[in-house]
Amino acid sequence: MTVGEAATSIYGEMVFDTALPQFWVNWMRDNMDYDVRGHFVWGYPSEHSTMGAATPITAEGYRLVTERNDELEVPIHLPPEDSSITKETA
Repeated sequence: MTVGEAATSIYGEMVFDTALPQFWVNWMRDNMDYDVRGHFVWGYPSEHSTMGAATPITAEGYRLVTERNDELEVPIHLPPEDSSITKETA
């Protein structure tokens, strides 16, 4: 499954970008020793929004935001409570 397919399966028609902001990718690698690629997309609340948020698409990404959300330095968009990634971490 591609990153885009994973995002669509969890968030439906939400607008997202599979390209993550490089500053955040670098910050997460340098400060948290974590590679976010493959675990997040950049989600937008609507097609007219210009402010996005880190949006987990794997159970590992979801676990990171639930355990260390206050350290992530960016807004987070959480998945629906009944999504596959929240069930994997329950």
